[in-house]
Amino acid sequence: MSKVIIALLAVHFSTIVVLSCLCAPSTPLQKICVADAAIKARVTGRQQVSQSIHYTINVIEVLKSNQDLSNLTTLVTSTQPGHCGLELDNNALYFLTGNIHSPRARPQDIVLTSSTCRFVLNLDKASDNEKRAVFDLFKPSLNCNQTDA
Repeated sequence: MSKVIIALLAVHFSTIVVLSCLCAPSTPLQKICVADAAIKARVTGRQQVSQSIHYTINVIEVLKSNQDLSNLTTLVTSTQPGHCGLELDNNALYFLTGNIHSPRARPQDIVLTSSTCRFVLNLDKASDNEKRAVFDLFKPSLNCNQTDA
């Protein structure tokens, strides 16, 4: 009987490990450098769509991007266990990184996808030192060739 319980517990905990979020260790600079985009934006809405959350955002400043983000109004993150989805506060100002996607049918409708594995900072809650550390990476310009990048 005890062997059965131990076996069931082992299966249960191994399932939890498989379903839990796991990110590769990296510095904020590395996370910014591998991202398609780094922006400062305010979250203005939230809607669950199927197995994802669509946040409505107002882009205040584009700090890194190789695409025009003037039409960017949506950040998408997963709600699935193990996919490391974000929980963002409504009306909060954020520094966000992620990947840019545009649907083939409507390429002007670009979205930013992000997760807890990306670099995300709530600027309303961050200390002045945390803010300075992030924004100083872009002065005079972002250098992804540094030794810690």
